[in-house]
Amino acid sequence: MLKSKILSIYDELSKLESYEPCCYVNELFSDLVSLVTHQYPENEINDALDDKDVQSIILNLHKICALGEYYLENHWAEKIAESSTPSETLDIFPYKQNYLKLCNLEYQALVSTKGKKPESTIFLGAGPLPLSAIIFSSRYNINCTVLDKSIEACNQAKKTLDKLDINIRDVICMDSKEYQDYKNHDTIIFAALNGRDQKEKLEIIKNINKNNYNGIILFRSSHSLRKLLYPEIRIPEDTKLRKEIEIHS
Repeated sequence: MLKSKILSIYDELSKLESYEPCCYVNELFSDLVSLVTHQYPENEINDALDDKDVQSIILNLHKICALGEYYLENHWAEKIAESSTPSETLDIFPYKQNYLKLCNLEYQALVSTKGKKPESTIFLGAGPLPLSAIIFSSRYNINCTVLDKSIEACNQAKKTLDKLDINIRDVICMDSKEYQDYKNHDTIIFAALNGRDQKEKLEIIKNINKNNYNGIILFRSSHSLRKLLYPEIRIPEDTKLRKEIEIHS
């Protein structure tokens, strides 16, 4: 039963004292990813997501997933920064191929919408290993800026980018709700974990609108069982966005 599988994995994850990568932690998160990417009947998925017991754990599961992702990225960012062969170390990052596919999908969507490739892209919620910005910069030759509110994440990102010799325009340590220079970028990529819930995501969007932003915003959102990993973003119809693209990661 899908509900019991979800609750069982959550129960094991919630007992952990640390989400630093290790065999058991990696195994649990791999089980969760396998669960949410498996093709279940739609009615079974909806029944599980609407179940009151599953609903009661989703917010905390999002926090756990955010912590797990942060620690995984930081672990690999440190490995890259300390490596004598940083590019080769990045190549064995377990989710690199997923990022390459996602970034290619996003790049094609942006080019199709704009009629040309982006000139200046800012990534909101970049984390300690800003892999999407690395890909956009190195593979598509786009000027990239990364923004994150965590000082630790920004410091680690700078070390990693320097070691990889990736030409990122800037690493900015600031909350997305406070940043005032969105108009300097023609594209915003809004990470799935940028904003801990719907309320905070809408506060960030409000700040972007306040800055008279006229470019494109690409939202990384979630659907189906992936809503267990990341909060879904719901854009109200009265939100004044010039152009928006939603990509389900």
